[in-house]
Amino acid sequence: MASGFNSNELLKSLSNYPISKGDVTGHDFHGNQYVSAGNQAGESQKLLDYVQGKAVRLVDHDAVAEHHQRIARANEETAKSLEGEKGKLGRIRDAYVKAGEAHREAASRHLAAFINPLTGSLQAKGSAEATEKAHAASLKADELNYA
Repeated sequence: MASGFNSNELLKSLSNYPISKGDVTGHDFHGNQYVSAGNQAGESQKLLDYVQGKAVRLVDHDAVAEHHQRIARANEETAKSLEGEKGKLGRIRDAYVKAGEAHREAASRHLAAFINPLTGSLQAKGSAEATEKAHAASLKADELNYA
């Protein structure tokens, strides 16, 4: 008779470093929990690699959406710090605003993914493409900022 005891559960409860595969227990996407202007393009690249490296039905759309939202917030915070700037700094601000918007759009596409009850297939219209566009916008913002 099984006792229901699981050694991994015991280890998780005793450890200061919980055993999990990803950012959220049960999620296998490994993104950084902290995103700043300095690492948002790198985090965006991780998302793109993850989404492109898996069949759409195997993507953890909720975890990807959450990470897109973190990147969007980092872009928005950077843009806010440049509010009222003109010239090159104004163009940098605008690029971060656009990158934030692109990441919000990608997050919404991933959150909209669902299983079609008639076919049993995953419907994730435009989610991979939105991730690609968001990454391109992040790269453009960084190129302007670090040029």
